[in-house]
Amino acid sequence: WDKTDSFKNSPTLNGLLYLEKTSPGEYAAIQWLKQHSQPTDGVLEAVGNDYSHFGRIAASTGRSTVLGWPGHEHQWRGTFKQLNSRTDDVLLMYSSDDSDRIRELLTKYDIQYVVVGPRERKSYNTEHLEGLDELLDRIFSQDGVTIYSVRERDV
Repeated sequence: WDKTDSFKNSPTLNGLLYLEKTSPGEYAAIQWLKQHSQPTDGVLEAVGNDYSHFGRIAASTGRSTVLGWPGHEHQWRGTFKQLNSRTDDVLLMYSSDDSDRIRELLTKYDIQYVVVGPRERKSYNTEHLEGLDELLDRIFSQDGVTIYSVRERDV
């Protein structure tokens, strides 16, 4: 380690410290979820390539998500059968304007929070989410990262 620049400043075991400097909105969103959500709560975030920045929110908070890295999951399960439908469902939840279908999928996967950050905006058409007032409440927003809570259905 002494031959690299990795530890030239302040050595630390805090794996998220670099996020505080390089992606403060995402770091703040992770901290917010850790403080304000329950360990059993589900979080929706973008699906992406293995060994990438995708799945970072779930991994950093310990909250479950629909799917983070499909290839990694395939290694453990031996099939893409369930993974393809999960990838499609995440696409629908971020891109559809059918609030009934989105609610159905959020319920199916027990999602309480929807994260919209740079990866979600790049991967999906997320602009309509802000207009789904009957379904989502904006509860956190900082430096390009927004968290919505899933509104309870009025009975």
